Amino acid sequence: MKKNFVLRVKNLIEKYRTKNPFEICERAGVEIIFQDLGKIKGFHVRNAGVSLIMINSKLSELMIIIVLLHELGHAVLKHPTKDISFMKDNFFGFSNQLENEANLFLAEFLFNYVPLEDYFIGKEEEKALMRLAELKSRFKKKKKNRKEKNAGK
Repeated sequence: MKKNFVLRVKNLIEKYRTKNPFEICERAGVEIIFQDLGKIKGFHVRNAGVSLIMINSKLSELMIIIVLLHELGHAVLKHPTKDISFMKDNFFGFSNQLENEANLFLAEFLFNYVPLEDYFIGKEEEKALMRLAELKSRFKKKKKNRKEKNAGK
């Protein structure tokens, strides 16, 4: 992963002149639809140049923000959508590179630009925040180790 998530998020906020992910989507032409999706939290599809984010309407306010930012990450990072991975309960796993990238985008945005104190944080939200913090920490360590290794060459 050689993407600079700090810069990607910063540039997105500057481009659309807002930290509100709903406004960013609106200004970027990404349509958001809320619907009861059962166990699926959300997903992103792009068809004929049009991006669409579906979000489960049964989620808490903070989980909606988390899912929206994750799916916006897929859109911004131009991930292919032909093999849609539905965001289920295990979407914070560390296995899939595209999911990791979307989660790193999410973590960068969420921890730096979303006032978490404004939201109710239940068990599900706390678990998600802890997994995101862990992923971000792992990514920082890998990035630091890579820099040190390259400096030694």
